[in-house]
Amino acid sequence: MATRPLAVRLTESDRRRLVDYSDRSGLPMSTVIRTAVNEYLNRQPGGRMKKKANVHTVRHGDGWANRSEGASRVSKKFDTQAAAAEAARQTAKARGVEHLVHGQDGQIRERNSYGNDPYPPKG
Repeated sequence: MATRPLAVRLTESDRRRLVDYSDRSGLPMSTVIRTAVNEYLNRQPGGRMKKKANVHTVRHGDGWANRSEGASRVSKKFDTQAAAAEAARQTAKARGVEHLVHGQDGQIRERNSYGNDPYPPKG
């Protein structure tokens, strides 16, 4: 599926704010705009950010697959659990979320967090 360009109209004050941020951060303007648009598109009604989906490595038919939390379909199938877990680990790191590995019985065997995980834990 090809993606279409997204047309965005900015107010003059928003444009100046993005230019200032680009100058201060040293990031190219295209990166600043792409980040701002992605954050806007990921907002739920009411202004809250959507929760990023954790990644699960699960048994799927004869092999293994990775599924984002809340998804009805798997993203990719693998012959071995190790291959599926490695791909899911990379996805979880890129998203900054948790990776959960399920055993053949469906129980969670391993859980790793790649997100905003405070150390030492509070409490």
